[in-house]
Amino acid sequence: MNETSLKPSVIEIVKVDNIARTGFYCQFFILGVLGIIAYQGFQYIDYNLSFIGIGIFFTILGIALIIYRYLAILKVFKTGIEVPGRVAGIFPRPGSVRMEFKYNYNDKEYISSNYFKSVSKASTYVIGRKICVLVDPNKPEKSVIKDFYFK
Repeated sequence: MNETSLKPSVIEIVKVDNIARTGFYCQFFILGVLGIIAYQGFQYIDYNLSFIGIGIFFTILGIALIIYRYLAILKVFKTGIEVPGRVAGIFPRPGSVRMEFKYNYNDKEYISSNYFKSVSKASTYVIGRKICVLVDPNKPEKSVIKDFYFK
């Protein structure tokens, strides 16, 4: 097994990964809730408690998303096998990019894609560019573009 020595930090994953970034944004919901409560005061206590409950839910959901993505990506970095790949498609969306790539593992070709929040980083990639892909040996359809998670 070819364990890579570099591992992305939580901050790098949140900067780049679309799902982890969504989890990060969920943390701001509670700030909005607290801002609404501060603005209107506590005279509507039942109404405010509902808002606080929703805010706590989104905070927990956001933390869970960040932890889930961090552990999933870290697992691929820890146990993944480095294989060469090529960018097969770049599909920009407002605020994010879906990058499709091809790679071979155990004599089988795979096509995978990752959603990235870092549009500026994705703009340095072109279709056909060689990339280093980390493949989960137990589930070869799960993979990440190694270089995307580092500066």
